[in-house]
Amino acid sequence: MIFARHAETEENAAGIIQGHLPGRLSKTGKNQASLLAQRLKGERIDHIYSSDLARAVDTAHEIAKHHPGTPIEFVRELRERDYGRFQGKRKSEIEYGAWKRELYSLRAHGQDVETLEEVRDRLAGFLQRTMQKHRNETVLFVGHGGMGRILTTIILHRPLGEVRQMPRIENASISIFELSEDNRHRLHLLNDVEHLGPESMRVHSHPREDF
Repeated sequence: MIFARHAETEENAAGIIQGHLPGRLSKTGKNQASLLAQRLKGERIDHIYSSDLARAVDTAHEIAKHHPGTPIEFVRELRERDYGRFQGKRKSEIEYGAWKRELYSLRAHGQDVETLEEVRDRLAGFLQRTMQKHRNETVLFVGHGGMGRILTTIILHRPLGEVRQMPRIENASISIFELSEDNRHRLHLLNDVEHLGPESMRVHSHPREDF
């Protein structure tokens, strides 16, 4: 399974919390999506599943240009975490540090904000169904930063409480996992952005949380 995060959005660049908002690829993001598509051009991809949020859809469409015969589906299960009333707010408009700590707390049940457990359950269920449906095939997931970290904890059998310690998933990065029916999954590549060239150095020199 190849996991790709959507390319940079105008909201990412502006420090806006997106969650279930669609998101619009920035000029940089459109270039990232093209470079990501080139990186995956030579990969065997039997099926593409993408979040149905616009920023992921646009990234997936760019990748799919090089895989014209590959089926593509847009699903709610791969959406970013729902941040409820915080969506659309700039990080500078809220007590961001405290909010982030609460966000990753296993005790967090913040009104309209989706809990870590809820995200894990929808991702784990979808992953299991995908594995059963696509045995001996290569599947691409196109998704988001926060959900990507939770997905990684599921695949690597890490406690959900460690999600905040997982590496940040960069825009237009790829991770590659070998999934097996006995659940002895193997990690081949995590959060790779080498295909972005000098742009990847800019990203890593300014680490930030993107939602």
